[in-house]
Amino acid sequence: MTGSNFSANLADNAVFLSYGSLNLKCENLSATTTELVVRTPPRDSSVPAGQAFTVVVQGRLIEEATCNGDCTFTYTSLNIPTLDVPTFTEIVNG
Repeated sequence: MTGSNFSANLADNAVFLSYGSLNLKCENLSATTTELVVRTPPRDSSVPAGQAFTVVVQGRLIEEATCNGDCTFTYTSLNIPTLDVPTFTEIVNG
């Protein structure tokens, strides 16, 4: 995900997928001040497939990030995460 003022220290960022009282913690893979890359956990079986989760980002000081636009995430019925608008940094033919 992209934004601004994230911590470049991986451990200072916490990303959750939130639905009601359920908060699924994502695994941090990389962080810069403008981009966080995370791995989503498996879909919780108590949540129907296709249900949108709110993406919540918290910093080291437990400050919750604000969202500009649609900040939701949806699992498919196959439990495989998908993105509606992926961004590519490199495209390789082959």
